Amino acid sequence: MMKKISIFEDDVVDQEVQERLFKPTGSQLKYDAMVRKCVMGDSTLELALLLGLSSVVSSMRSYLLPSQVFHFSGLKMTGGETALRLALSTFGAPTEKGLIYSMEKGEQELMDDWKEKPWLPIGVSDVEGAHDFFYQQDGTNPDVVPYLYGKTCLSIGNERELPFQVKKDRVIELKNVEWGRDSRAIYRIDEVIRENYAHMGPRLLQFIRSRFSPQEIDLRCDQKSALVRDFIGDSIYSNLTQWSAIIATAEIVEEGFDLDFSILNLLQLIQKIQRKGEE
Repeated sequence: MMKKISIFEDDVVDQEVQERLFKPTGSQLKYDAMVRKCVMGDSTLELALLLGLSSVVSSMRSYLLPSQVFHFSGLKMTGGETALRLALSTFGAPTEKGLIYSMEKGEQELMDDWKEKPWLPIGVSDVEGAHDFFYQQDGTNPDVVPYLYGKTCLSIGNERELPFQVKKDRVIELKNVEWGRDSRAIYRIDEVIRENYAHMGPRLLQFIRSRFSPQEIDLRCDQKSALVRDFIGDSIYSNLTQWSAIIATAEIVEEGFDLDFSILNLLQLIQKIQRKGEE
């Protein structure tokens, strides 16, 4: 792909700039320090980080799984935008010239990027457009379908209700989550990921490729499915695959990065999100 259209501007990013947006940029030490100091220990921000990193696990299953849209909804001051950008910063620039796409202008650019880098998480400015994009493409084009499975898509919006069909099909609504307990941590995350990004994702990709086969990834996720289901109950069933991938990702990241996630707190947060989604 030689060009990529920016969403909110009329300029075009050339190939050299485009490649830089998906490569480790800035200081890995600064990014890692931010994760340890500002993210770890806060289950909401841990979840945001895992939403980005879990795209690797979801894309490396041995069989095709539907892609999933996670929608950050709620009041503007809940930190959702920072959480979304934190998730995307694991693999690239968390900006409109990087991993945030327009479903109106950027569908072809998105598919081109996914053909080259199927593990990329992406952000979108229109959750309904993202839903329609995935839902309408499934099963209609054999050349396109493989690139539309096992993907992680993140969107953000206000507190209005999503249309029922959007919620029903494949959108997990992260409804009114207070992202980050400490406003200073949110400010610091924003500050760091502006110039430092794409450090954790490529390392995790390399770690998983060197240690796990697709079948072993399947086994990890299946094991976590039992854990998630036992903790939350049968109501989790429709979203079990997605949440299990996130918990499996936490376990793998712990092994590869010497980080310690609070699995119990993450499960409690997932349970809370599920209950809010059912309201």
